[in-house]
Amino acid sequence: MKARQALVRRLTRLPAAALRDHLRDSDPEVRRAAALACARQGARALADDVKALRDDPEPAVAAAAEEAWHGLSGKGPGSR
Repeated sequence: MKARQALVRRLTRLPAAALRDHLRDSDPEVRRAAALACARQGARALADDVKALRDDPEPAVAAAAEEAWHGLSGKGPGSR
């Protein structure tokens, strides 16, 4: 759990272009952390990238992307 939180904190410090790359990483843990980092940063420019991850085959990534997208879009749960 601490490692997951540390990864999110580390990615939160990255610029948007680097975060976009991490949203497409082959490692699901990196994609998950990148989605959450986008929300923490308020990186609205990456909202569409985060939205696309809501359909990720890895459930933890999809759940994190859902949470992050709602924070970035200002739309409530259940919104598509």
